Amino acid sequence: MDIAIAKGQTNSTEEVLTQHVGRDLSKVIQLVAKLQQAFPNVIVSVDPETFNNVMNSDGVRPFVSDGVVIYGVTVNGDIYINPEVHKSDSDLFNTSIHEFGHVWQDFLSTTKEGQALLNRGYELIKEAIGVDSYKVS
Repeated sequence: MDIAIAKGQTNSTEEVLTQHVGRDLSKVIQLVAKLQQAFPNVIVSVDPETFNNVMNSDGVRPFVSDGVVIYGVTVNGDIYINPEVHKSDSDLFNTSIHEFGHVWQDFLSTTKEGQALLNRGYELIKEAIGVDSYKVS
């Protein structure tokens, strides 16, 4: 099954993930398909070459320090997942949900009503984890 294929990605998402992670990933593929129902125009790429090209492209600044692994990145509304670093289905679930969260934040930022909802969400997070430890990224 193809979830979304980035330009130039020749294998299906499932084939690429299975090749790099080495196990049945049907549940991860199902999760990404469900997330894409909300954002059908979002391309999700799991091709390692595409991921590396995106990370090395102009305008992409990874906010990481030495030794931090980048599991995925969202650029211009498309999601690029690094298939070579995920050790479990849970890692892939977390990365997929996290990256779609960036798409959702960007979407909410486009309207006044969305901005109000997003700001209320930030307030709830601050209340839940403490103002000093929260940072919007």
